[in-house]
Amino acid sequence: MVTLAINTATLDTEIAILDLEAKKILAEKSWRSECNEAETLLPEILKLLKKSKINFKDLKKVIVVKGPGSFTGLRVGITIANMIANLLKIPVEGVDTFTFLERSFPKEITEKKDATLILFAGRKEVYLKSTSPATPQAKPALIKLEEVQPSKALYGELRPDQDIPHESKRATLGKTILNLKPKDLKKEKIINPVYIKGPAISKPKPIK
Repeated sequence: MVTLAINTATLDTEIAILDLEAKKILAEKSWRSECNEAETLLPEILKLLKKSKINFKDLKKVIVVKGPGSFTGLRVGITIANMIANLLKIPVEGVDTFTFLERSFPKEITEKKDATLILFAGRKEVYLKSTSPATPQAKPALIKLEEVQPSKALYGELRPDQDIPHESKRATLGKTILNLKPKDLKKEKIINPVYIKGPAISKPKPIK
């Protein structure tokens, strides 16, 4: 099953073309997000399809990381995922950023004692989520940056200006998609994004 995967929820924008049945990555690309996905994402997807010698109409599924993530990139990525799925009448499935990142690191990191996933949530806040087998039902917590306790068990993704030691080297989008479990993906008619914060738009003043 030829699948297009899109990730615009993290610091790097990532796209991949995979054959899920053969568990094979046909092509993939990543680049540091510059909040210009509206201009770059779709052209890069078309280039990747051409590189992998896959016709647009041959896509059978779209998988997209649905957030939490920054407003601009996430909105564009999910809009394009929904558009392609609707145009081709194919399924679209979403995976949340926490699960995506957890599957992108080796189990030696994600399942050790006190293992904690850390994810940027703006400049002064982060999400923390325990992934230790001892806390299988743990949910993400939003806390202030200065409240984070240093730990060798931290892994995930932070902004460059968030100086907290953590393991950040992870697998590519294609490899992570192949690592996902069936329960990680949710099939929906339309994927709705989960934003860290809404757009910075001032509300109009009431008319007197």
